[in-house]
Amino acid sequence: MSGLAVISGATRGIGRNVAILLAQKGYHLALASRSQEDLAELKREILEINANAQVLITRVNFSEKSDIDFFTKYVLEKWSKVDIIINNVGVYNTDSVLDFNMSDLNETLRINFFSAIHLTSPFLDQMIRSQTGYIFNICSVLSKIVRPKAASYSISKHALLAYSKLLQEEFRGTGIKVTSIIPGSTNTSSWGEANVPREQFVQPEDIADLIWTCIQSKKGTFPEELIIQASHPEY
Repeated sequence: MSGLAVISGATRGIGRNVAILLAQKGYHLALASRSQEDLAELKREILEINANAQVLITRVNFSEKSDIDFFTKYVLEKWSKVDIIINNVGVYNTDSVLDFNMSDLNETLRINFFSAIHLTSPFLDQMIRSQTGYIFNICSVLSKIVRPKAASYSISKHALLAYSKLLQEEFRGTGIKVTSIIPGSTNTSSWGEANVPREQFVQPEDIADLIWTCIQSKKGTFPEELIIQASHPEY
């Protein structure tokens, strides 16, 4: 199989696992993250898996629309179309509605929510023309509930889920698919050095496998939401 996929936040966690899996399945990849060094290392790893893969890498600060615009323009110049968009980039911070730092709230919204709009929009015209394409938005269980000590994150992920639902309604019946991936606590670098039982969390490779299952679904069907929870009741 050969296709063209764009992934944000591609060098860690879910994004990295999806990139590697899609490379194994024969996809060409456009990858973006903050670290050029990490992108170069991931590209080397992918080319070891699939020497025929085209791998476009771009350092992008996803809080800056100008960076995202540069990336999407570069991808369209190289490919003119894409098949899959995975809006994976995200940032988690702890705050409360009682002590909002508006700068932090705006930064979280730019990365977790607005980046998905800025990354997706430039590719929609060609998806509409071809009547095909798949958009995955990596949401969170906090897209469905809220965590009082993660106010900015909860708001941003609620907004991302709403964007997914709007896309689904806008493109229903056109052949363009949109799935919201809604994981619980996931074993990614966002946990930093926290002393938590990572083995009991949702594993990013399992999310990658589920995304691949969605990609293989028949033309007329797709899951609107996939809620993925850890087996341990506390997580």
